[in-house]
Amino acid sequence: MRYIIFNTFVVLLLFEIIVYFILKINLLVLKTKNERLRKLLLNNIKEFCKPGSPYEKICKIYLEKINEV
Repeated sequence: MRYIIFNTFVVLLLFEIIVYFILKINLLVLKTKNERLRKLLLNNIKEFCKPGSPYEKICKIYLEKINEV
């Protein structure tokens, strides 16, 4: 039983780390001058960061960073 709980925790932690790095890469792309790519990326972010999302905390930080760019 402990093994299952530990594995679940590790998988969720890895998934959250992957999502974090994907969002960081997206921030770098947002700094590009390609307007079409930026527009597509912003639409994807809005879709991903809908209210009630399990990643609401990450999304708030991410959207603040976007406003800085």
